[in-house]
Amino acid sequence: MTLVVSVKDPGFDLQVRDCLARDEASTNMLQLTDERGCILKPKLFSAFQKTNNTGNTGASIIAYAFFQAFKFPDVMDLFIECNVELCKINCDPCPDTNQIQFTSVLEHYSHHLVYPLNISIPTMGSVSDLRSIEISLSNY
Repeated sequence: MTLVVSVKDPGFDLQVRDCLARDEASTNMLQLTDERGCILKPKLFSAFQKTNNTGNTGASIIAYAFFQAFKFPDVMDLFIECNVELCKINCDPCPDTNQIQFTSVLEHYSHHLVYPLNISIPTMGSVSDLRSIEISLSNY
């Protein structure tokens, strides 16, 4: 499966940070990435990749991460929450050099399921020109 975050405005970069998987009541929680965007569970969740090769999606930049399907015991619903940082210039990526990078290139995606993500907009600079941000999940 693929978690996809895209921005439809050429004036912004993005960095996905602090991803957490949880059930609806937040009884079960699993931290997938840290506040720097570094993966914590590499066998379950890949590092986010970014591409400007967005095809005809209408997005200016796409960040995506691959993950294995999983669930918590005795719970059917699973929510993935992440903080998404929007930057006017290049966002700082995870500084760890040992992050697993998948070489597959996301060329297109379809049949999205929207997952709730927390959007974190930095206070430095103006983001009033931001047109849209799209978060989706794709079976890939």
